[in-house]
Amino acid sequence: MKSHIDKLLLFLSVTAIIWLGAGCQTAKLVETKAVHIGVIMPQSGNFALYGKNVISGINYFVDQYNRQHKVKIVLHIVDNHSTAAGTVKAFAQLMSDTPKLPVIIGAYSSNNTVVLKPFANRYKIPIVSPTSTSDIVTLNNPYMFRTCFSVSEQGAALGRFVKRQLKIDRLGILINIDADGEYSKGLSRSFAKAYKAAGGKVALKLGYSRRYTKDFQGFIQQFIEHDIDAIFVPTYLPIAVKVVKAARQKRFKGKIFGSDGWDEPSLLTSAGDYLNHCFFSTMFSAKYSSLAMKRFIVGYKRRHRGRIPGVAVAQGYDTIAVIASLVDDGKLQDVAKQLGKVTDFPGVTGKITIKPDGNAMKTVFIKRINKLPSGYFIAQLIGTIPPMKNNITPKQK
Repeated sequence: MKSHIDKLLLFLSVTAIIWLGAGCQTAKLVETKAVHIGVIMPQSGNFALYGKNVISGINYFVDQYNRQHKVKIVLHIVDNHSTAAGTVKAFAQLMSDTPKLPVIIGAYSSNNTVVLKPFANRYKIPIVSPTSTSDIVTLNNPYMFRTCFSVSEQGAALGRFVKRQLKIDRLGILINIDADGEYSKGLSRSFAKAYKAAGGKVALKLGYSRRYTKDFQGFIQQFIEHDIDAIFVPTYLPIAVKVVKAARQKRFKGKIFGSDGWDEPSLLTSAGDYLNHCFFSTMFSAKYSSLAMKRFIVGYKRRHRGRIPGVAVAQGYDTIAVIASLVDDGKLQDVAKQLGKVTDFPGVTGKITIKPDGNAMKTVFIKRINKLPSGYFIAQLIGTIPPMKNNITPKQK
């Protein structure tokens, strides 16, 4: 009987030691330094494809970072459902769950990011957007930043390129006139200004509504009747596909130009043979010769079964990388001041400089869609336009 009691005491003692050790381990894990970062991105709704790709790039960087550093990055990701109202709710949720966040990445579209401006000011929390290009995103707000170029920079670069390099003399522009279509309107303005300054003529501007316009062939017919050489369509992927198809079905043989909203791999499979003579500007090219980019491409393809990352993935990766570079002694402090001093950061999308006004100086890439002998389409880099020394994004008041 005694031997059984001795064995039981021995078992309980060993168990206690094991639990004590486990408790010590748990305590160490709790004490591990962590940097908490909020992310507001669409995972449902109209921009879900883009938002998920941005998050994919962010997660890819964080996985690498956390394996290599003692200080861990902890993400708090909230879906804004691709709406402005959803973005406000997502911000409120982050403030409720993690009230001391040093920085938030978000959102995808300019209209959804703009609604965060008053909250950034009120809570003094910097918002960094990987993809919101509208000039008004950063205007007159010391807590709003972007790691992408602005519509003024992108439109001006593409407008000059279309006239000077591609020799287009007469051009039509198709604009989204919806209340939330500032992306399209802003790009159209900056493109037209630069194109005209370079000697081109905008022969016709037409406006459409995403909600009410179902067929674009009527618009194409008007462009044809005005004898234009090309059409500029600053928009996102679904509309781009519809316009390109309508143009070719109406036998418009001129060039069609798009913007960074076109730059998703699914464009090449969605529009098929209609893509001949199509071009677009973007923030990222897998052919850009930088060591950071090459490592990024190889690593991402290995992780995602050969999938080549697009612009949204790359912008997500670079945005979190810039923020992580500001971590000091396990903390993110004075993020707004530090972001405004980022200079020549070696991103996978090229060197990134963020000025005190929150705007990033970025390279603009121009791609042309070509059909390969195999029958597949590919977007090939044909132009690299470095950032202008004199920033043309509207200045703060």
